[in-house]
Amino acid sequence: GTVRLVDPSSRLTHANAFLALQPEAVFEINRVKEILPHRYPFLLVDKVIEFEAGKRAVGIKKVTANEEFFNGHFPNRPIMPGVLQVEAMAQVGGIVALQEPITDGK
Repeated sequence: GTVRLVDPSSRLTHANAFLALQPEAVFEINRVKEILPHRYPFLLVDKVIEFEAGKRAVGIKKVTANEEFFNGHFPNRPIMPGVLQVEAMAQVGGIVALQEPITDGK
């Protein structure tokens, strides 16, 4: 992977420093939406930051404290429900499976 260091003497704002540290996308959201049929609120991949065709991928879902599921899961201790975490992993797997080379099931 790549690590980007931010010079503390630079004039980057906190937001710009945060963005500078974000992993670069291999697939941005628009490409993800071309591959997967899912849409809000069940599209659980915002971008893909690592991709090995036919083998593996690493996806990112940006989760904020305002997500609806946090209202009941759990009050005062927000945890992303496990079923949504598994669905997000399945969607990343779908991105791998639906890109060339199409996997042969092995």
